[in-house]
Amino acid sequence: MHPEIEAVIKLPVEGYSEPNEIAQNNADKLISHITRKGLYQTNMLNKTWTGGLSIFLICGDWQFHMQANNEGRIVYILFKGQVQLDCGSVYYEQYTHILSHYLNAIKFSASPVSLRQTGS
Repeated sequence: MHPEIEAVIKLPVEGYSEPNEIAQNNADKLISHITRKGLYQTNMLNKTWTGGLSIFLICGDWQFHMQANNEGRIVYILFKGQVQLDCGSVYYEQYTHILSHYLNAIKFSASPVSLRQTGS
């Protein structure tokens, strides 16, 4: 498990539920995915009051808000500048395809108009 996840879990926050093993594992996999792409940023992880782990990633004008929740889903919102491009709540396996699509679009400078046309 990534040290950042362990550090966040160790800090008790009054009134917040604790992230369960599912949320921790999914957050760990997301951070590993982001790290393999060379996009890891320090201090990108926080606890949520519902017990999930929130990951915030910025790539230029793009903002990825991702939450690994205790139900095993990834809740996400994606912005490019001030425009929300996508959002949803899917299982980790589904989300990795969505995340990879957008990260590849950033890498290859695709137009936001041509981005992901499939439903979530």
